Parts: sequence; C-alpha cells; structure tokens
Amino acid sequence: MQDEEVHEAVGFPLKCGSYEIERYLIGDQNFTRGCWLDGQSIYGDVNFKERKWPTISRPVFAYLAYVDTRVIQGTGNQTMEVTAAQGHHLWFFKGTAKDCSVAPAIDQVNAFSNLQTGMNSEQAWAPARPQKQSLLVPGGETYLVYQVALVYAHRAFGAADTIGSLFSSNHTCVTRTEGRKDLLFLSSVTTNRLCARELDREVEQPLSRDDLFKLILLDKYSAAVNAGAWSFDMDALNDPRKRY
Repeated sequence: MQDEEVHEAVGFPLKCGSYEIERYLIGDQNFTRGCWLDGQSIYGDVNFKERKWPTISRPVFAYLAYVDTRVIQGTGNQTMEVTAAQGHHLWFFKGTAKDCSVAPAIDQVNAFSNLQTGMNSEQAWAPARPQKQSLLVPGGETYLVYQVALVYAHRAFGAADTIGSLFSSNHTCVTRTEGRKDLLFLSSVTTNRLCARELDREVEQPLSRDDLFKLILLDKYSAAVNAGAWSFDMDALNDPRKRY
C-alpha cells in the first residue's frame, strides 16, 4: 500500500476496498467528494474498432457522481425515484458503443482490489445506460442525489496512433516506451450505491470528469516514469493470475 500521508498531501486520502471507500464518502452526515484507491492492476485485451489491444488497467479513484436534485413533498418518509446510471463509461470517447468493448472478465480487477459494484460483471462492464432506482427519505426537503462511482486508468500498449482520434482532444495521455506509443485513458463504473443529502447542507462542488482527468492523469501522475499518486503494477503483465 502506498503511503497514505502522501495522498492526504495531494488533496484526497487513500482508501482500500469498498467498505473504507463508502465509509469515507458517505459514512457520516458530511458527504465527501472523493478519494484515491489502493487498487491492483490487471492485464488483458480491450477492443477498439474490432481490434484487440493489450491493456493494463487498475482502479485509481472513487467519487460521488451527481445524479439529480429532487424536491420531495409530504411528511414522514417518502419514496424518491431517480434515474441513475448502470454500467461502464468510457470517458471522453467520441465513438459509438459498438466501437469499444471490454470483456466482463475484467471485473477480476475489482475482486483483487476488494471493490464491489452491486452488479454482476456483465452489468457492470456493459455500456452505461439509465437505470431507475429508489431511495427512502424524509419528506418536505430538497435533496441532492449522488451515486458512488469507481474510476479506472487504462494503458493500451502501442495504440496511440490508431485509436487516439476516437477520444476528445486533450483528454488522453500518450507516452513513448521501447519504440511504441501507448495511450492512457480513463473510464468509470457506477455502483448501485445511491445517497441523498439536503440541499441546504451542500458545501463542496462535485468533482467533474474534467476535474478528475486533470487530477489523475496530469497533475498527480507521470506517464513517462509511471509514478505519482498512483501507478500501474507492470508485474501484472507476467502474472497469470492477473490476466483476463
């Protein structure tokens, strides 16, 4: 595990596993925007445009993704229904859902990292879609609704020139290694963990994907040396247990 004091110094603490993450983000009356993850790396193929690219992946961050603002009338406990997200989001991707796919077996990375999404692997890693969910809350309040989301970093070996144009400009990183150009990008899986808090208790602005891209891939990580607030464990490339 990396030194937690280092992560505190860069703005967010390091947490290990879903229990610690949820306890930190939503465990008391003051919700917290996000935290670094002490995640494991896994190696396998990601498909872009019907071509397989060897890719190392790992969870790096957890955060509260904004879902909706709802006014709940009445007194006593009321059922609030919201449309949240279910599945895998490939960040800043300009292609269609058919242009990229990951095998459900990539969910092994969550098992290695003690992370739970509340869904089976097929649901978690399918292209994201709307999903209605319900919460029980006291009436007579306006609520901000959030969903716990897990962010993953990926490094597709030798893929930068071929698939880099499928992403929005300035939202990937390219690093040169041993004569090849690797592409680094982010994605997320939304968990089934929803939470709501009263509007008048809101303090901090939720983290946006632009905020997180800058934090994770630009400010707190060096692709050239694979080091920073997080790093890929390149030993996973030669570990059969970490292949999918």
